[in-house]
Amino acid sequence: MKKSLAITLAIAAAAILSVCTSCKGKPDFYFNPSEMTVKVGETKSFEISAENIDVDHDKLKYGIEEGGGDYIRLNGTNVTGVQVGEAKLVAVIEGTSYTATCKIHVTK
Repeated sequence: MKKSLAITLAIAAAAILSVCTSCKGKPDFYFNPSEMTVKVGETKSFEISAENIDVDHDKLKYGIEEGGGDYIRLNGTNVTGVQVGEAKLVAVIEGTSYTATCKIHVTK
């Protein structure tokens, strides 16, 4: 009797633990918006969102993918169109595998 009660309690504890760990949901790291259009000379802002991830903001890094600096300028969370073309913003959380991208279309 004691052995079956111990097994039942262990199964119940495992079930509760698995439910609680799944309550957080799937981790998600992304730009908001994930794609944007700016005109040459126009400035728009973006956000980087992290859901169900504990983010040390000192480890959050973002920048312009190589070659994109010809088309946009980045100042904090603001993007300014420089010349017609496309560029991509990339964000990472250092020390993790989390990355996010945002495609920027620059128009006249």
